[in-house]
Amino acid sequence: MKKIALSLGLLIFMIFTEGIFAKENLPEKVLNTQKKIYKNKNKLYSAKEEWDEEKIQLKEDFLRLGESLTELRQQTKTLEYKKEIVKKEIEELKLSDAAFKKLENSLEELLFDSLEKLRKLILFYQPYFLKERLDRIQHLKEFVLSKDNSDSEKIRRVIEAYKIEADFARFADVTDVDVEIDGKELSGQLLRIGNLAEFFITPDQGYIAKYNNLTKKYEPVDKRYIEEIVKASEILNGKRIPALCTLPVGSIKLP
Repeated sequence: MKKIALSLGLLIFMIFTEGIFAKENLPEKVLNTQKKIYKNKNKLYSAKEEWDEEKIQLKEDFLRLGESLTELRQQTKTLEYKKEIVKKEIEELKLSDAAFKKLENSLEELLFDSLEKLRKLILFYQPYFLKERLDRIQHLKEFVLSKDNSDSEKIRRVIEAYKIEADFARFADVTDVDVEIDGKELSGQLLRIGNLAEFFITPDQGYIAKYNNLTKKYEPVDKRYIEEIVKASEILNGKRIPALCTLPVGSIKLP
């Protein structure tokens, strides 16, 4: 009984003292609670500020992404446009390449045809150095058909041949020649006025003839032109000062 009573007394004492101590520690607990609340509020405010800053940053990022997207769309349109241009250029290059290959393949044929046309022109006009000119054309034809010669050199040679013939047409000169007229070979001078006319004059000036491109023969000229033809010959030979001459050059009809 004594032990039970002692235990009850001890228990009552502990309860009583705990209440006293609890009352004594109440302000400290309230203070600690207020501190915790304040601390938690500060955390909330800090979190809210961080969230607000993050929202602003997110908005700015969103706007930048929108601008980048617009720029990318514009670049895509530009690239598509350039793509179409490049496709067209490729097609044009293909066509150009095909045309170049066609031209390259037919270059020899084109040059050969050009020389043949030049040969016909030489035959149509006066027979001035006819053999030499025709031999040059024949040599050029062989040169053009040869695979050993470059295309650029072939073109240059053909252009040069045309230039030589053009020079024949531009200038007048007098040359000593032997020509066959009516089955007889006569010696004399050949007065060539470009590609307009060609006259044959014997040394005694007793026979003067004009070459007819159509009949391919020398035909006597009208007596009224003899003096002018002789004058032109002497001017070119340096025996007379330059003067105006009236010659029967006429017009040339191409075949």
